[in-house]
Amino acid sequence: MDEPFGALDIKTRIQMQELLVTLWHKFSSTIIFVTHDISEAVYLADDIFIMKSPPSLIVEHIDIDLPLRRDYSTKRDKHFTELVHHVEDTMIRIAEEK
Repeated sequence: MDEPFGALDIKTRIQMQELLVTLWHKFSSTIIFVTHDISEAVYLADDIFIMKSPPSLIVEHIDIDLPLRRDYSTKRDKHFTELVHHVEDTMIRIAEEK
């Protein structure tokens, strides 16, 4: 999915994130989700792959070691916030590399 929740208002976006997590657990499916929203990526992912271009290459893999059962309270967890900061710092470092 490529930025499927990008144009949604915050309430609908949170509802769709919760629905996606529910479906993910119900069907045990693999989902490839493209987003520029770091918080959303950390909340929805087991793994984050950061790409750099040109050419488009995966340059970083970050394991998201949050519990698989997630809900809105996950976003208030200290470790969640640390992961968001880690991903953001990694993206800034990659963007500054030549």
